Amino acid sequence: MGLLDLFITASMPVLKVLLITALGLILALDRIDLLGQDARKHLNNVSIWSISFLNLIYSLFSSLVASCISFQICCCYQNYNSLKL
Repeated sequence: MGLLDLFITASMPVLKVLLITALGLILALDRIDLLGQDARKHLNNVSIWSISFLNLIYSLFSSLVASCISFQICCCYQNYNSLKL
């Protein structure tokens, strides 16, 4: 695989994000006004609620994973200490 092929493969996700950002910018502009005032308000509400819900889920799972890892480490050392005695 050549260097150019590797660069193109690596840049595709970035280009997709930029394309979605440009589409959102076009939909949000007042001069073009594809959505209208009510649709823009509802779309903003959906995005705010979904982002806040995903933030909540992320914080829940990150704390859960950290506590599980610490619990597993404690159990591992506890078994080691009981075998040592």
